[in-house]
Amino acid sequence: MDSNPTSTARQDPYSSLLMTLMPGAKGFGLYEASGQHRWIQSDNQMTGMTVELQKQLRVLVNNSAAQRKALMQALSDGHVAYAFPLGDGVRVKLGTMVVLAEGAGTLGREPRSLQMVIQLLRPAIHCISRDMLLQKALGKAQLDLRRQTTELKFVLGLDQMFEPAMSLTAGLEQTLDQALRALDLESISLSMPSYRVYCQRVAKPADQHPEARVPRHVEKNLLAWVSMHRRSVCLPETNPGETIAVDVDPGMPLIACPMPGSSGAIEGVLVATGKRDATLGKDQATVETLARRLALLIESKIDADTGALCRPSFEGELLRLSGSAQEHSLIYMDLDRLTRVRGEFGAQASDDVLRHFCSLVNGRFKEGQVFARLGDSCFGLLMPGVSEEDALQQARQICNAVTSLHYLNGEQGLSMSVSVGVAGSRVADTPSLSLLAVAESACRRAKLHGGNQVELYVDDEATSSRPQGEIFLANYLGNALEEGRFSLVAQAVYDNLERTPCGYFEVFLRLIDENGIEMPPGCFLPVAQRYDMLPAIDRWVVGELLDRLVTKGSEWLSAGPVSGINLSGQTLADADFPQFVEQQLTRSGVPAEALCFEISESAMMSDLKRSKRFMAALRDLGCKIALDDFGSGLSSLPYLESMPVDFVKIDGQRVMAMAGSRVACSIVAAIIAAAKVLGIKTVAGCVENGDVDKLVRESGVDLMQGAFTSSPQPLDSFLHSALAETTARESAQGRRA
Repeated sequence: MDSNPTSTARQDPYSSLLMTLMPGAKGFGLYEASGQHRWIQSDNQMTGMTVELQKQLRVLVNNSAAQRKALMQALSDGHVAYAFPLGDGVRVKLGTMVVLAEGAGTLGREPRSLQMVIQLLRPAIHCISRDMLLQKALGKAQLDLRRQTTELKFVLGLDQMFEPAMSLTAGLEQTLDQALRALDLESISLSMPSYRVYCQRVAKPADQHPEARVPRHVEKNLLAWVSMHRRSVCLPETNPGETIAVDVDPGMPLIACPMPGSSGAIEGVLVATGKRDATLGKDQATVETLARRLALLIESKIDADTGALCRPSFEGELLRLSGSAQEHSLIYMDLDRLTRVRGEFGAQASDDVLRHFCSLVNGRFKEGQVFARLGDSCFGLLMPGVSEEDALQQARQICNAVTSLHYLNGEQGLSMSVSVGVAGSRVADTPSLSLLAVAESACRRAKLHGGNQVELYVDDEATSSRPQGEIFLANYLGNALEEGRFSLVAQAVYDNLERTPCGYFEVFLRLIDENGIEMPPGCFLPVAQRYDMLPAIDRWVVGELLDRLVTKGSEWLSAGPVSGINLSGQTLADADFPQFVEQQLTRSGVPAEALCFEISESAMMSDLKRSKRFMAALRDLGCKIALDDFGSGLSSLPYLESMPVDFVKIDGQRVMAMAGSRVACSIVAAIIAAAKVLGIKTVAGCVENGDVDKLVRESGVDLMQGAFTSSPQPLDSFLHSALAETTARESAQGRRA
């Protein structure tokens, strides 16, 4: 038989004991649980064991281990073999000891029975089993100590991994990479949706081991589970009475640990996967500690009042991004009236405004983009892979959306706005932080020009000429009012059921430049607002519209057309405007019912008492009132009951969002339901395509307006067509009569 000197030396203390207990034995062997065999003591005559005898011994060893009992078997060469399983007799299998003895042919008598050999060798078997158990326990303890030491060093070094100037993304990637190595994991991922923090790392490239990557929807399911149960979960689940449905490879062990914040709320989940068919139970405590520490570390990088990233981490993200060739853009935002809110309503009010602002912005940027608080009222949005033009478009959307923010205290309110600066990576030729500086510079210009607008960073020459251009445009607007260089266009409003014009139409303003080209309102109204010219423009619109209406004759006017006129927030502060309207109606002879003044939700909410008085004065004349852009901020919905209005025009952004958002559909449905209870007609604006038209048609809204049904056209052409349609309809009715 083959011998193993190292194992023989280790078991030598038992050799003499075995030979003393059974002196007639020819050899003693030990088969470990792994199948490897080594001999403790062997008679010289037993060397050179044949392959066939080795196979017979292995069969005997396997049978003894499987049945967990001693066995006896006669071998083909005339010897007898005895096999004894070693272990604790219950769970732990350490191996099998084999004894070779002479058979009946050699002895001339029957060999010793199995029970006799068991009784002879019981002390040795007990000692060898105990020694092997101790050796195994000691080896396991040494491995556990080394592993725990490595894990402890890793956990204690977490703080050092997050350097003050390091980006949050880089810190998380470095930490999770070390966790992969320290815990010998296949993958580890972190998800904190409330902070928009996501990071996943795998030990091998995803194309080599795709099943190791945990899908995002599985993370969401696990986050929901650990949030509900407030404990970790290991898969396969050790509790047979509980099942967790997640779409992962069942052969891959997984552990998901909750990530509690300082308040105790579960903010996220840390998910680790191990090697196939392994177990992660031994690592659970370490992963749980890692989850708790990472949650607090991430929370320390987050502004407590707003949930946005803090400035040092934001600068770290910007520095990291600047090292790559990837195009990126930065939006710098400054809330215009935050100081006024704090001064008039207190610190709690300003905190509420900040939270609502951040919630609004959070809903408008994508995963991978970084939103941070950079100062008291200043915020930044870093957009990797986004061009300057796309960033400018998104900045305008944010600027428009912020106008829906109002702070209300009883009937006192204050509308919010934001100044925005945009800069692209192409301007950052020097270190990356210059991109932040130039975006801030553009924001400062937007604020100096009156706020509530977006400025794209341009070079100094263009910047210095800009204020002069605004002064020129303001002078041109003044001359246009005196010389009538404005024009009006109209767009029909349709009945949602009949799908025909309902008699309501809205007028829009255009400015004619020196070359006779029309300029849309977005090009000149911001300047008109900064120079307080909007009330004069609104008066011009009223007078011009009435002059055009009166030319169509009293018969057409008696048919009940209604023309909608947008009024600015500045005009709401003009206490003499209702009197001006009364004078114009008397002069023209146009019935007051033909006018509907459209007032935006944000303008109304800026001063509720004043808005009510203003609207009531116009309704007393017989004019109609419409609330425009309603639903851009649902804070005003409870006030609808007390508003003297005839129409509610639902915010166009909400209407367009219906095609891809069930939330938008629910909001629109809520507005329609409330208006029906109050007997107010509803108008859906911005119906631009067939998908939105279908949803609007099914929503129950009364009226609809948008390019899908009709486009704006010059007022004279529109009125001419409307008059012709009315005449034709009346003629047809006369013939039927």
